Amino acid sequence: MKQVPFERIGRIKKALSDDALPGLVAVFSKMNTDDLLLIYARPPRRTATVPGTAITLDAFRSASLTEFDGPVLGMAAVDLIRSDVPTKGSMFCRLDRVFRNRGMVRELRETWTELANHVRARIAHLAEHHNDSYRQRALAEIAAISAPHRIAALPDDKRRGMVAFVPERDLVVRLSDIVPGPLPAGYLAPDDQVIAFEEARSLIGIPQPASYSVELRTIVLRSQLDDEFGATLTELSWAFYRRWQQTHDNEDLRRAYGLALEIHLGKGDVDDLCGVLPSRDFDAFVRTGAGTFLYRGPLEGDDGGPFGDAAHRLSLDDADTELAGSTAPVRFSLLPLRHAMAVSTPATMWCDLGPILRRVGRTEILARNAWLLTQDLLDERRQREAYEVTTEDLLETMIHCCAIYSMTDPWRARQARRNEWLLEAYETLHRVLELLIQSTDGLRRSYYTALDHWFGCGGKGADVARSLSAMVAVLESRPADLHRHDGPDPDLAGRAQLLLGLGRALLTMLRGGGRAEAYEDLIRPTSERFESTPKVVSRAADMTQPMDLLSVPFWSGFQRYAVIVDAIRRTRAHPIPVRDKIDQLISGIDQLNRGFRLIFAPLHQANILSCLYERTILDTRDLVSQLRGGAALEVELRTSSIAPDRDGSGIVFAVANVGSVAARDVEVELFVSEAFELLDSSFKQTLPHLGPGSDHRFRFAVRSVSDTETFPVRCTVSCAGEHDRQERTFEFVMRVTGVDSGQFHQRPNPYVFGLPLMEHRRFYGRRSELQQLLSHLADRRPQNVLLRGARRTGKTSLLYMVQAVLTDTNGRSGVRKWFGIQRSWHDALDSTRPVVLDLQSIDWPHGTPTATTFYQAVLGTMSDARLRSDESDRLLGEPSVTGTQFVVALRAILRNARGQRPVVLVDEFDILDRIAEKSEFYAPLRHAISTVQGVTWVVASALGLYKEARDYESPLFNVFKIVPLSVLDPEAARRLILTPWEAVSPRSRLRFADDAVETIIEEAGRYPYFIQLLCSEIVDYVNTTHTRYVQFKTVLQVIERQMMIPGSAAWEHFAYMWDRASGVGKLILLTLLSHPGAMDGAQLKATVRRHVVERAVRGDADPLGDYDESLLRLVVVDAVREIPGGGYGFGIPLFRRLLMHRGEREDLEAVADQDLAQDPPEAQRA
Repeated sequence: MKQVPFERIGRIKKALSDDALPGLVAVFSKMNTDDLLLIYARPPRRTATVPGTAITLDAFRSASLTEFDGPVLGMAAVDLIRSDVPTKGSMFCRLDRVFRNRGMVRELRETWTELANHVRARIAHLAEHHNDSYRQRALAEIAAISAPHRIAALPDDKRRGMVAFVPERDLVVRLSDIVPGPLPAGYLAPDDQVIAFEEARSLIGIPQPASYSVELRTIVLRSQLDDEFGATLTELSWAFYRRWQQTHDNEDLRRAYGLALEIHLGKGDVDDLCGVLPSRDFDAFVRTGAGTFLYRGPLEGDDGGPFGDAAHRLSLDDADTELAGSTAPVRFSLLPLRHAMAVSTPATMWCDLGPILRRVGRTEILARNAWLLTQDLLDERRQREAYEVTTEDLLETMIHCCAIYSMTDPWRARQARRNEWLLEAYETLHRVLELLIQSTDGLRRSYYTALDHWFGCGGKGADVARSLSAMVAVLESRPADLHRHDGPDPDLAGRAQLLLGLGRALLTMLRGGGRAEAYEDLIRPTSERFESTPKVVSRAADMTQPMDLLSVPFWSGFQRYAVIVDAIRRTRAHPIPVRDKIDQLISGIDQLNRGFRLIFAPLHQANILSCLYERTILDTRDLVSQLRGGAALEVELRTSSIAPDRDGSGIVFAVANVGSVAARDVEVELFVSEAFELLDSSFKQTLPHLGPGSDHRFRFAVRSVSDTETFPVRCTVSCAGEHDRQERTFEFVMRVTGVDSGQFHQRPNPYVFGLPLMEHRRFYGRRSELQQLLSHLADRRPQNVLLRGARRTGKTSLLYMVQAVLTDTNGRSGVRKWFGIQRSWHDALDSTRPVVLDLQSIDWPHGTPTATTFYQAVLGTMSDARLRSDESDRLLGEPSVTGTQFVVALRAILRNARGQRPVVLVDEFDILDRIAEKSEFYAPLRHAISTVQGVTWVVASALGLYKEARDYESPLFNVFKIVPLSVLDPEAARRLILTPWEAVSPRSRLRFADDAVETIIEEAGRYPYFIQLLCSEIVDYVNTTHTRYVQFKTVLQVIERQMMIPGSAAWEHFAYMWDRASGVGKLILLTLLSHPGAMDGAQLKATVRRHVVERAVRGDADPLGDYDESLLRLVVVDAVREIPGGGYGFGIPLFRRLLMHRGEREDLEAVADQDLAQDPPEAQRA
């Protein structure tokens, strides 16, 4: 728990002179020095004494805050400009209090207005990189901080009786405007930011307050415009009372008495107040506070104290007679006393005292009164029984108290005792749970025990990981009860399951075995996803509303954490220079540190978030140290679940070298465990070499014998370092999942291969490539793109996705939302006109591509997209079209396009590589592309155009930006395998073991075509063999029995790769085939050369003149993969398997030698 830095803030306040305050919106400090950074809405006066560096809000947006690690004194709306600024919790103190304490209220209102104007002028730019909730909150904050200055400027008669205000229009709604009749239709616009008393909304006829609504009470009290406040509340209470007399709606009676009580509670001390019995005479209660005020302890004197002579004060011990004889139609109390307050007559209405105390600004006192009352009731069993207090009500009360203490302003606590009271409140919560544990049994007892561990994360000296482990262990001990919904409380099993799921997810992340974004749906709270902090506190103050296990503030903090961690994960895996990787990781650590300062949630949840941040910061720092020292190994558990008692199960670790040099003698040792039996010969596996940027999977065959739903998995990973061995131990969690053993049902086959994807919801991965393509269009730049990828890598599908995004004008079809396209890009994308041209579908003259046919195909497709001109129409009928005529036609089309940018998406461009005189075609094409910059070209090519674009002597050199389309990232590959089954009924759904999924991904080389092909074959296999569960061995059986046979789709595809390879290319493949792992580039070339020389298949001076060209072709078609720092290996393991099988049927070396003899080196061809 963070300590509140009172002394540091005190020094900052002391350093601020009065003349430095006008226009000041924030002060940033350092923990170890007195340096300050002051942020102004406008430059400070020249005569002002500024105790530090002063900058304006414009400069603040890009200023570095890394060094300013101390508390912030500022306006709460400053985080609208910089989201990494803490505006809640112990590291933030409100600057507006300084203004008020110095009597500078007018200057405060003016500063608020300047800040509001700044945000209003830039809201579109600021909202660009945020979700819609940011805009909602920004509009609400603008209204809140601009309103005080505007209200102060209103005449007194307009402010009198004001119950709502619209600052953008200086529109006042007075009580006389809405009583007795409603407002005229159209008086309020739908998009008005209405600041109102929450009770008055029903009279005004506006919707219930939104997530970021603004309460009029807060505005008038903070800006000291409350002269008419008491009178307005009185009138409003009478308005509800009179309406109740007419309608007999008890909600109106509750509001009437609540408003009247608010008037009196706002006058004085409410310490220890726990109940109020108002007089039945409403007029007397409003005027004099007539009624009985109940306190939890003995009182001095028996007068009405701060509530007037008509108020009767009693301690709870002396209130039996009063409670029994009271005729009050409405009774108020803290939650534990609600049954005692409703004993006299069923007609008596009970109301929670909490919201009233919150509205008078006594939220912290509410928490203290409820907490101390709970302690009294825990100590006095007779008193609990006398007042019919339930232990469940005590539990709910303390959960709310802990939330209030955690999330209210720590700077308002008396005598700086907030942290002390907070820890004591959690201790009282523990006492309540102990009582519930002792008085229950079965699943209920386990649930309360688990809750005790859950809230134990907020106790003094809490060990978060140990508490979560204990919670999970308790719930896992009752697996059968977790699925029962026929008991007295059908929701209990569901709540226990949710708690178990949360515990497992958090433990997995704390142990480094999970991606945070994968758990966002589980961790998302069930209440509104976005709420302002005041609304969260308001929810906590209303103790009749149950609190979620995870709060909205936790969810916001977790989302922030997940984004940062995902960026760090991508940096770790990205094959970039080590220096760049270190810089990006250090930037990630800085973001983590700033995110850590923003943690704000109930204490037990804040501690969990803190542990997540601290662990990630530590791990990332360790990685940076390793990167600076050489090899750096990262480990990920790829199998998060395992089936019980199955011989074919496995535990798979992915070890990646993210360092700058190769890791030697890599060793992975699996710890012995009672949860599984090892089926391999050893707990240790080794790898002689792992190049930088490379990864390798280590699979241990095991049989799970665990009798729990989860069990820990530990391993040690080491490698030879420069001076000694580097070694790290990792711990993960695996789930034991049951297997369907019922009647077999035929499985539908949802996998489609060989056809391009048209439906965006079935398109996985490729987000970065899509963003690259679209970013140029969004910036309206004349950048042409070459999309380079081997056959079957999804080039056509990606072109269709570009078309789908561009045609999703105004986001109507949801494609842009699906791909997360920034809203600020929409206008530019809407101004494009996509044109898709598939060169494979063209009827070429005599089957041979020509320049004329290409030009006409482009112009014809553009015409189909309503992009035409008289010149283009004329050329479509000409027998021959020149490059110059093509340029003229394109320019004419642009003149008629009315600002629309044509985007020509060309598929299968390699067909044009067969044009007889390529140079005579490519030169005019370059001229057309470079000259007519209003047309954007996105061209897909496997090899031909790629070679031209990289060849310095080619006319197309440097015309295109090359975007390589490589393999899917592992997560997208998993989604491609598993997501199609989500829409299938449970009885027909096919389940995959985790290590089976990993095997599919590895064997298919992460290529979408081969993943779909292999999965389709698996579905056919399980339907034939009635296999209910796809295991590791199932995948291998399908590969061997259905794919490695002549005539299969895989066999034909890979045969094409082998047959099209040159003689040297075939020899390269055979050399790699005989080598167990990656092969160094120089060693590979030397081995091929030795073969050619020894077999004397070529007598040339340079027998390997075409080696580089042959190797490039193999790499481009992904038959061979270049491993960063590790040489070369097979790009697709399935291809390697096929060559091994084919080598059993024919002499592949003889085939290669024959091709070598018939195919002279490139050097001699020239």
